[in-house]
Amino acid sequence: MSLMDSEALFKNFEGMEEVVADIAAQYFIGYPKLLEAINSSINNNDSKGLERSAHTLKGMVSNFRAEEPRLVAYELESLGHNENFSGAPELLTKLKGLLNTLDAEIREAVKKVEAA
Repeated sequence: MSLMDSEALFKNFEGMEEVVADIAAQYFIGYPKLLEAINSSINNNDSKGLERSAHTLKGMVSNFRAEEPRLVAYELESLGHNENFSGAPELLTKLKGLLNTLDAEIREAVKKVEAA
């Protein structure tokens, strides 16, 4: 099962498919840095950093209509907001796995756009 709703994504950008490639490029640069920031925030009990980084990542994955990773990022954001780190390392591990899958899906979608 796909994490990304490609149909909704391309419908949203119909006629502007090159925008998808641009958003993807920004995502590929940004998400590893955000994962590192989330990890650092968890390790340093930095609730504001966790909230901010998870919120930004949540927005990035929302661009791709990827609901499951968006929800996990939201859970991390909420933990940061509530200054609660319980379960945060496990959520981060889950998020990393989801984003590895999403990364592959986005790369495949971009290939289709570039081939069209």
